[in-house]
Amino acid sequence: MCGLFVLLDRCQEKTTRKDRSGTKGYRNVSVHLRIHRGPWRNDILEIWERMAEDFQRKGAQVMRFAPSVFLLVGCYSVAHAQPPQAVIESCLLGYSTAAGISVVMGASGHQVVEDVPGYRLTWPERLPGVRVGYAVSKGGDNDYVFVDRRRGYIRTAIPLTRWKPAPLEVPLRAGYGVVTQGTSRYVCVVESTGQGSAAFVMAGYIGRFAPAKGKGIQLYYAVADTKTFKGFKPD
Repeated sequence: MCGLFVLLDRCQEKTTRKDRSGTKGYRNVSVHLRIHRGPWRNDILEIWERMAEDFQRKGAQVMRFAPSVFLLVGCYSVAHAQPPQAVIESCLLGYSTAAGISVVMGASGHQVVEDVPGYRLTWPERLPGVRVGYAVSKGGDNDYVFVDRRRGYIRTAIPLTRWKPAPLEVPLRAGYGVVTQGTSRYVCVVESTGQGSAAFVMAGYIGRFAPAKGKGIQLYYAVADTKTFKGFKPD
C-alpha cells in the first residue's frame, strides 16, 4: 500500500465580487500540494502545473499561508493493479498463453488440509518455493486465499466479469499455483464451475504478490469459458 501525502495550504484569489460590506475581497480557491511519495507523483505534478497556469490566466493571486489542512490520500500501488489479460487467461487455463509468462501449478491429488483456529486450510503439497492455498472460514463468510502469511479475502475481491466473487465450492479440487510475468508474480487459485459442455468454464482468483511490507493481497475474480481464449489448447 502506498500513500500520497498532500499538504493543503490556503491560497487566495482576488475577486471582483463585493461582499456584504460592499468591499472587494479574496476567496479561497486553490491548494498547494507537497507530494512525498506515490506511483503517480509525476502525473499529479503535471495536473497541478496546469491548474496553476489556469489560475494565472484568470488573474489569480496565490498567497501561501500556514498549512490549514493535512490530507492523506490512499492509492493503489502496483501490487494492487489489475492483472494483465494474458495473466488471467494463463491462470484459468493452468498454462502459459503468451510469451514471457510462466505458470507453475501444484500437483493435483496431493493436497494438504490443516485445521487452525477459525479456519480449515488447504494447499498443494507439491508447489515449490511458496505456499499457496485457500482458507475456509468456520464461523462465517470470511474465506481467503493465502500466499505464505499474506492473505487476500474473498469478500474484498474485485470482479472482472459479471459474476460476483464466491467461495470455492470444493477447495480440495481447486488448482493452486503461481503465474509469473517479468518481475511480477501472481497467485492463482482456480476451479471448474461446470460439467459436460460447460466443463471449460473456469472461475479463478488472481492477485499480485504483496510486497514485503504489504498488508495483504488484492484479489481479482474472473469467470470465463476458456475455450474462447486464443491460447486455448484442446486435449
